Formats: sequence, structure tokens, C-alpha cells
Amino acid sequence: MISMEEKQYKQPVHFLHIGKTGGSAIMYAIKYNCTDSHYVVCFHPHVVKLRNIPKGERFFSFCGIR
Repeated sequence: MISMEEKQYKQPVHFLHIGKTGGSAIMYAIKYNCTDSHYVVCFHPHVVKLRNIPKGERFFSFCGIR
């Protein structure tokens, strides 16, 4: 886990979780495997939309492929 002190120096990047796209697997992989980064990933529930992300902050999401 990232300490509060470390979060102060890292830029936030928001993960928008789109339902039924494998987002839970992505969240797990990032949360437990990405420890050395310039960013702190902010995970959000399905109800959070792009309009809820502070203007100017980075975000990413995944969509399912058929």
C-alpha cells in the first residue's frame, strides 16, 4: 500500500470502471503489482463518470472486445 506521504508526491490518475469490461481484474492487477510509479491510481465505482473527475487530471478505462 502507498503511504499518505508518498501520495503527496505522486500525480493522481483515475481509473473509470466500466461494467462488464474486465475492470475488476485490471484493478486487482494494478493495485497489487504497480508499486513503483509516478502516479497514484484512484479507483472508482461504476457510478463515477468522466464528468466527476477533476478537470485537468488524468484518467483511463478499458472496454471489452468481442
